[in-house]
Amino acid sequence: MKVYIPCFFNNIKEREERFYLCLKQYLKLEYKVTVYWMNDFNIKIKHNNLKIIKAEQQNASYARNRLLDLFYSSKEKFAILSDDDAFLNEKISPSKDFESFTNDFYESSVETHKISSSFLVLKNIRPKIYFDESLCANQDLDFGIRLKKEGFKIYRTSTKKVEIFRGTSSMFENGADKIYKKQKALNQIKNKYNYENI
Repeated sequence: MKVYIPCFFNNIKEREERFYLCLKQYLKLEYKVTVYWMNDFNIKIKHNNLKIIKAEQQNASYARNRLLDLFYSSKEKFAILSDDDAFLNEKISPSKDFESFTNDFYESSVETHKISSSFLVLKNIRPKIYFDESLCANQDLDFGIRLKKEGFKIYRTSTKKVEIFRGTSSMFENGADKIYKKQKALNQIKNKYNYENI
């Protein structure tokens, strides 16, 4: 199972430091890693199991979709789609077709379309399902709805195996921008699927 990581720091030093910590751990666990690199400087690590795709800065969904293109065209049955700040404590094996991992002291797993794209285990499926590149936020919620509408089951799993960094996001300018973009995207999703509640 390969790991795919979209990577953009937006000049946030703590995200860059966290990324290298996470990347080294993936390589230590002997995963093959592909990084979609959208920063204006070169990556500091070279490794036989590391592939770098240099690209101009795009939104997160665009980057994730280019990585999904690689996965869907491969012979791999499962893959990990990871944010650049998600730390994996130990190697995992897929137990469900789609699983969104969050970090928690208590182990639990529930079927839901309300997922986080910070750390996803994905199955190589047909039809191919992608993230909506037109949304400014909540792309993971939309992705979960798309999977559900195609008849797939996706689970949100809390586990100590994965640690999600809760620092500064590279997607939003500040707290107010985050609130505005998330509400705007939520309204777009409701209109898109004719949902009153999500």
